[in-house]
Amino acid sequence: MQSDLMQSLIGITDTIDTYMYTYCLVILLIAAGIYFSVRTKFVQLRYIKDMIQCVTEKKHVKGEHSVSAFQALMMSTASRVGTGNIAGVSTAIALGGPGAITLAPATSRVSRQQSRLAAPEPLSGCGSCALWEAQPLL
Repeated sequence: MQSDLMQSLIGITDTIDTYMYTYCLVILLIAAGIYFSVRTKFVQLRYIKDMIQCVTEKKHVKGEHSVSAFQALMMSTASRVGTGNIAGVSTAIALGGPGAITLAPATSRVSRQQSRLAAPEPLSGCGSCALWEAQPLL
């Protein structure tokens, strides 16, 4: 009796899980990325020159204990991405093949805007770069 109940609950949650992660989540993430890109007037494309300038500029403070803009970017990326996402991407590529390789960069370009809206403060050592200034949504 209890085994049948467990099997039916597993079946129900598996159906919900499959539907949510196959359709809803992907559509929601892509829609949110497109929405924020449009609302911020495609800041990821407008400021590409400033992004490259910020990452490639030299250290403002000389010495061993200073951090360049590129080092700050890499530390920030490492703290956000983590090994779980790296393992997830490699698993997706292994299981999904060429489709995952094609869709991953396209999705990341669209959803990249979400992390910029979450951290609008300027990066340390970014100098006069206006890349990380908060953009009003209204």
